[in-house]
Amino acid sequence: SGQRPATSDQRPATSDQLPALVARELGLPYGRFRKAFRTAVGIGPGEYRLRRRLDRARAALLGGTKGVAEIAAELGYASPFTFTALFRKHVGTSPSAWRRGAGRPSPR
Repeated sequence: SGQRPATSDQRPATSDQLPALVARELGLPYGRFRKAFRTAVGIGPGEYRLRRRLDRARAALLGGTKGVAEIAAELGYASPFTFTALFRKHVGTSPSAWRRGAGRPSPR
């Protein structure tokens, strides 16, 4: 259905709340869920969520004409600056530079 699970006060959960909500739905303490997730997937739920978000960002950057600010908003980042800083930290270049290079690292 595409809807996010609701928090106890029925607001849609933020992406930061989702792992804790999944753990609660499974009846597990969050620490145990995180450990089981890491064992099964190889990385923790926070890192997994970040990587998937960056995958969606890269796809949006390559697949359309949306600006960085619009992509950042669609992915739930607080600001384009936050998005750009995280993208640069994890991908190694800014979203705009990555788009111009079609995802290829720039030669150094």
